[in-house]
Amino acid sequence: MHDVGQVLYIVLTKKHKVIPVRIAEQIVRRSINGESIQYLVQVPGKSQLMDLKSLGVEVYPTLQEVREKLRENIWKAVEDMMHKAEELTRETFGDEHLISPNLDSSIPQDASTSLRVVLDSGQVANVNIDDTILQQTD
Repeated sequence: MHDVGQVLYIVLTKKHKVIPVRIAEQIVRRSINGESIQYLVQVPGKSQLMDLKSLGVEVYPTLQEVREKLRENIWKAVEDMMHKAEELTRETFGDEHLISPNLDSSIPQDASTSLRVVLDSGQVANVNIDDTILQQTD
C-alpha cells in the first residue's frame, strides 16, 4: 500500500535507469468481487499521470532497496558467468585445469547478514544469514 505524495523508485532494466515516481492519485474500487487499488503516478518528463501497474516494473520504496536489488542481480550475473566458464573449462580441458575456488571470494566484502529478496511473484522475503555460516567460509 502506498500513500498519496509518496516517492517510489522504479527500475527500467532495458534502459539501465532508476526513475523516481510520485503517487499522485489512489483510486479504490469496491465491488461484489472485492477491492482493487490503482495508483496514478507522476513520472519526470511526462505531463500525464501514468498507471503504476501498467508500467510493468518493479517498485521500491527507497533507493537503498533499489541498490540492494541491483547488487543482488549483479552478484547473480557474475556467479552465473563464472559457473558457465567453469562448465566450459571442464568440457573443453578437463577438471585438472580448474583452479580450486577461494572460498573467501564467494561472499562480498560488504555482505550483510540480512538480505531482502524479491521473488518472481513480486513478494518480498527477508533472509537472515547466521554469522556462523559466514564464519565457516573463512
